[in-house]
Amino acid sequence: MELHARVVINCAGLYGDVVHQWAPVSIGGSTMAADGSEPARRAVEVQLAPTEDPSACVDDAAPFHVIPRKGQFVVLQPAPHTTLPSAVLEQVASQFTKGVIVWQTLYGNVVVGPTAEPQASRDDRTTDEDALSRLLAHGEKCVPSLR
Repeated sequence: MELHARVVINCAGLYGDVVHQWAPVSIGGSTMAADGSEPARRAVEVQLAPTEDPSACVDDAAPFHVIPRKGQFVVLQPAPHTTLPSAVLEQVASQFTKGVIVWQTLYGNVVVGPTAEPQASRDDRTTDEDALSRLLAHGEKCVPSLR
């Protein structure tokens, strides 16, 4: 199957670089390889075994690489009659993240997060005790009544 488009939007998220490597892109009538080099003369067909890591398909010459970041949150249920934030509390952003945010949910919980920790795995969804401790400390610093 061959598709022609004026605009191609890659919405593959964490696997955007993998999808970009797999599929040649046709721009302005000429088909270019994913790395922008010589025109591709053939279709790309990729079949992965269920246990194979798709990230292994991305080579060093790829035009971009996705760096996975883990975002962890902590959800707190404050004691009754605790003074809670009436606004979203944001810290100054960095070049990698908007910073850790503290806010009250509609149900009265307080959410602190997210973190933005670079990691090698695109699929690791485990929580980290150290990160959760840091989030709890940050929440208590921003909202002392959470102690």
